Order: sequence, then C-alpha cells, then structure tokens
Amino acid sequence: MKIRPQKRAKSGGFTLVELLIVILTLGILALMLFPALAKIRQRSTVDVCLENQKQLATAWVMFGSDHGDYMASAGTQNNRTDSLFAWRVDPANMPTFPTVPTNQSPTRVLDNAGFQLGGLYPYTRTADNLLHCPADSRYLIGKSAWCTYAIVDNMHSQVAASFGSDFRLHKVTQIKTPGARMIFTEENDSRSESANGFTVYENQGSWVPYHPSFATGGDAPNPSASPKFSTMAGGGMTGWWDGPAAFHAGGATFNFCDGHAEFHRWRNQNTLAFATSNDSSKAFGPYSYSSVSFFGEPDDLTWVYSRIASPLWP
Repeated sequence: MKIRPQKRAKSGGFTLVELLIVILTLGILALMLFPALAKIRQRSTVDVCLENQKQLATAWVMFGSDHGDYMASAGTQNNRTDSLFAWRVDPANMPTFPTVPTNQSPTRVLDNAGFQLGGLYPYTRTADNLLHCPADSRYLIGKSAWCTYAIVDNMHSQVAASFGSDFRLHKVTQIKTPGARMIFTEENDSRSESANGFTVYENQGSWVPYHPSFATGGDAPNPSASPKFSTMAGGGMTGWWDGPAAFHAGGATFNFCDGHAEFHRWRNQNTLAFATSNDSSKAFGPYSYSSVSFFGEPDDLTWVYSRIASPLWP
C-alpha cells in the first residue's frame, strides 16, 4: 500500500512580503490624505474665525443703534460713556482686576474680563472663544496673547489732540458704503505690558496699519493720491506699523460695517514676513513702514487701505 504524503494545511496569515506591501500601501495613502486633512482643519479654523468676526460685527452695529449712533470705540482705554465707549478694555487699563486661578492663563482671564467691561459684551454675552481665533497659537509659544482681534483706528478711536487733522469717523451713519468698510481684523502684535503684576502680550489699542503723522493717530490713506492710497492724507507714512496677522496659511479675516466677514490671503512677501514676525520691535524693523513703503507691497496695502473708512473715503 502506498502511503500518500499529507498536504500541509494552508496558513491563513500573511506572508512577510504581503505584510510589507500592505504597510507600504497604507503609508502611501496616509501621505496622500495628510495634506487634505490639513486643508480641512485649516478651513475649519477659518470658518470659526469668520463666525467670530460676524458676531463682533453684529454687536458693533447693535451698539451704535443703542448709543446715539456712536460707534463702539476702537480704543481700549477705560472709556465707558455713550460718546466714547471702548469695545473692550485693555488689561493694563482695567480699573480693577479679577482673581487669576493658578491653573489658568493670566492673559486669557484678563482679556475676558476686559471684554466684559467693554461696549460690545452686552450684545454677545460671551467672551472666551469669541475673542480668540483657534488658529492663533501665540499663547503656545510664549507670546501669551489671547485676544486675536482689533478695530481699525479710524473707527472712532480716542479723539486726537489736533482734532482738525483727525481723519477718523465717529458715528455709524457717517459710513456710506458699509459693505466695503472694515471694522475688525486679526492682529499680530507682540508687545507686552504689565497688568496687576502679570506680564501679558497684547494687541494694544486700535489697529493702525500705517504710521500716522502724530502719535495719537487719526491719519488716513489718501484716496486722491496717485496711485490711489500711496500717500497719507495727514502727512504720515504708508507701510505697516501695526501688524496684520497671517494665522490662516498666509491670510487673515476681516469683518465689515454691514455685518459680513471675509478671508483675505496676503500677496506680497514683505507683508507675510511682517505678519508672521513675533518680534516686539517689528513696527520699526526691516518690513515696517520705515523700510518698506507703499510700493514695496502695493497689492496688500491697496486692499487694506481701500477698505478703511475716513471722512475722505466713507
């Protein structure tokens, strides 16, 4: 009798080669998906930021209707009257200070408290997430700013010492093209200040994206210049002084007097270098107004300046 050799049962597992092929395939798929996932995350932070901007713009419009047509002030001093009411109070300007829990960020606590003192809080009833864009990671790298947003100086900031040279607007009805005139922007200001014993990093005061002719502000880009907005109406200098932000892959969000919000991507390299710098002295550095004028970044400055309201360009 012949004894037939028994067939060895086939293993149900993968061979080493098959496993390597699977791992390689998964790795390739991951490499293909990561950029897409990053774009989705980036898009989601832009959407959150735009929603914040819309809420702030709506609160700004409602404030004006309740306060004799006066705008909520772009300044962050402790001004709280109908005719000059800060949209928020800067931590260093607060009349009293809240207790900061040991496990919380002082800047975050103080910024939220300052917003609650300001003119827009009654129309939002929220502070923490509304003040902060999720893409703004400065507080993670030692520059512990929490409030992401600032109002352009021309929107009823503190009254200039030389009022005859003041190119600000003060009442909502002075705006004639509300869908084309900005209120808030994201700002990357790396300066620090002392507030109740804490060092906090702040978007200090209003947003002044040019160098005004006098320290109290009140200048404006000149729409009659050639090219348009290439000089200042009050004798100041074009170019960046207060920095824009670029928290969203090279761009920033803005809101407008009709309540809508937009994302704008910067086009000039000087702007991007200035916007991404965390140097506390950058207002006088190599990418600021002192080194790069209008013609060094005409696309971005034209876009911004053409959306700033003034008596010359309401």
